[in-house]
Amino acid sequence: MKNIFSGIVFLAILGFSGCSMKLEQKLVRVPEISKFATAEIGQSMYEKYSAFYPVDINNSVELILDNDENRKKFSKYNSHTLYLKKTDNGECVGIGKNGFKIFTDKTCSKTFSNCYSNKLRLNCKVPYKLVTLKPVKITQQSFKYEVLYQGRTSDKINISFREFVGDKLGNLLIRSDFTQNIEYKLDKNGEALIGFKGLRIKVLKATNFDIEYKVLKDFQ
Repeated sequence: MKNIFSGIVFLAILGFSGCSMKLEQKLVRVPEISKFATAEIGQSMYEKYSAFYPVDINNSVELILDNDENRKKFSKYNSHTLYLKKTDNGECVGIGKNGFKIFTDKTCSKTFSNCYSNKLRLNCKVPYKLVTLKPVKITQQSFKYEVLYQGRTSDKINISFREFVGDKLGNLLIRSDFTQNIEYKLDKNGEALIGFKGLRIKVLKATNFDIEYKVLKDFQ
């Protein structure tokens, strides 16, 4: 799902293990309220996520490893979290959770041209794409609400609502007792209004493959 989040900062900025990256607790919504969005069956339609994120960073990064050489050298980075930060001199820098610089894109052209190993700068050519910002740290105060599209049967759509909470080990655990699957009937135009705990989602079109919609109102 190609969407951009909106975030609301509500706790103070924290330092991260003595490194250059600072964290702040944010309430992140994907997609933004009133933005057109799509999701396929089994994908998330809406997420509301409270956790610790990097300060002044808006996107995580996923490397596009389209050749054997890059896959061999850089596949390990896609199993970890990379963040993209734009510097004062106009460069886009890929940094890890520890705050250290790993890649540099001097022109912010979606291709890293330098990579760093043991403080050495090396030439490389690694395209990347921006993805939804991922949290750095999950605590017992963290939570996540998620809405999943589960498909269409005749004139009804099935929507799943799930809740997660953080534990002391930094994991998100599903609250199974709070998971609900609800059917909503489509009108003659193939549209519907999803309502659940204050959440309102306007369904514009739904098939057995995907759904088009707008989130009108957040959970209460």
